[in-house]
Amino acid sequence: MMIQWTEKEAEAIRKMAKEKDMSEEAVVRQAIRLYQLHDHNLQKGYRPAWLNKQGEVVLEEIGGCMGD
Repeated sequence: MMIQWTEKEAEAIRKMAKEKDMSEEAVVRQAIRLYQLHDHNLQKGYRPAWLNKQGEVVLEEIGGCMGD
Protein backbone atom coordinates (compact mmCIF):
# COMPACT_ATOMS: atom_id res chain seq x y z
CA MET A 1 0.00 0.00 0.00
CA MET A 2 1.34 3.43 -0.91
CA ILE A 3 0.10 6.52 0.92
CA GLN A 4 0.74 10.07 -0.24
CA TRP A 5 1.22 12.17 2.91
CA THR A 6 0.98 15.94 2.90
CA GLU A 7 4.25 17.63 3.87
CA LYS A 8 2.74 18.52 7.26
CA GLU A 9 1.72 14.90 7.90
CA ALA A 10 5.08 13.53 6.74
CA GLU A 11 6.93 15.96 9.00
CA ALA A 12 4.76 14.98 11.98
CA ILE A 13 5.55 11.29 11.34
CA ARG A 14 9.28 11.99 10.99
CA LYS A 15 9.29 14.08 14.17
CA MET A 16 7.44 11.46 16.21
CA ALA A 17 9.69 8.69 14.90
CA LYS A 18 12.78 10.60 15.94
CA GLU A 19 11.39 11.59 19.36
CA LYS A 20 10.26 8.04 20.15
CA ASP A 21 13.27 6.32 18.56
CA MET A 22 10.93 4.35 16.29
CA SER A 23 10.76 3.81 12.56
CA GLU A 24 8.22 5.87 10.62
CA GLU A 25 6.39 2.64 9.80
CA ALA A 26 6.18 1.78 13.54
CA VAL A 27 4.75 5.24 14.29
CA VAL A 28 1.98 4.73 11.70
CA ARG A 29 1.25 1.21 12.97
CA GLN A 30 0.98 2.46 16.55
CA ALA A 31 -1.30 5.29 15.42
CA ILE A 32 -3.60 2.79 13.71
CA ARG A 33 -3.76 0.62 16.84
CA LEU A 34 -4.53 3.65 19.00
CA TYR A 35 -7.23 4.77 16.57
CA GLN A 36 -8.81 1.30 16.64
CA LEU A 37 -8.89 1.39 20.46
CA HIS A 38 -10.32 4.93 20.41
CA ASP A 39 -13.02 3.97 17.89
CA HIS A 40 -13.90 0.84 19.88
CA ASN A 41 -14.36 2.90 23.04
CA LEU A 42 -16.48 5.49 21.22
CA GLN A 43 -18.74 2.70 19.96
CA LYS A 44 -19.14 1.51 23.56
CA GLY A 45 -20.33 5.00 24.53
CA TYR A 46 -17.18 6.29 26.21
CA ARG A 47 -16.24 9.97 25.76
CA PRO A 48 -12.59 10.97 25.35
CA ALA A 49 -11.12 13.57 27.69
CA TRP A 50 -7.70 14.69 29.00
CA LEU A 51 -7.14 14.77 32.74
CA ASN A 52 -4.59 16.79 34.68
CA LYS A 53 -2.45 15.29 37.46
CA GLN A 54 -5.26 15.88 39.96
CA GLY A 55 -7.70 13.86 37.83
CA GLU A 56 -9.73 16.88 36.71
CA VAL A 57 -10.99 17.10 33.12
CA VAL A 58 -9.03 19.83 31.34
CA LEU A 59 -9.97 19.23 27.71
CA GLU A 60 -12.85 17.38 26.07
CA GLU A 61 -13.56 16.51 22.45
CA ILE A 62 -10.05 17.09 21.25
CA GLY A 63 -9.64 18.47 17.75
CA GLY A 64 -6.86 17.86 15.27
CA CYS A 65 -3.31 18.73 16.24
CA MET A 66 -2.27 19.70 12.72
CA GLY A 67 -4.81 22.44 12.09
CA ASP A 68 -7.58 20.16 10.79
